[in-house]
Amino acid sequence: MKQHITVKQLKELSKKGKEKLMDRFVDADIRLLHSIFPKEKTQSDRKFLKSTIEEERLLLSIGEMIEFLEEKFNGIIKTSDEKQFIVSIKTSPHPIKQFYSFELCDALWEAVKEVLEK
Repeated sequence: MKQHITVKQLKELSKKGKEKLMDRFVDADIRLLHSIFPKEKTQSDRKFLKSTIEEERLLLSIGEMIEFLEEKFNGIIKTSDEKQFIVSIKTSPHPIKQFYSFELCDALWEAVKEVLEK
């Protein structure tokens, strides 16, 4: 079972979507990084660490996507039939929007992408 989104999936986001994703998942890690490493570190060291965190951090896991969607919608519905996973979220003005995939990770990603692009 696939556990994280891929770089290819990450590149599907618009600039606006990527900015929202950075705000939600990366900024807290960057602040933590600055508190851990002393000010004596060079700017290039910080840039390298920041880019490494950003690159790795944005490849969201199943758990991170579930948490994100639950924060936005106070719960999501995850079901599966014999062939695929279904993730349902309540969006306005539509009552429920469903995302289907053979991989839970991919169904969750489609739902997260929908939220980030709004």
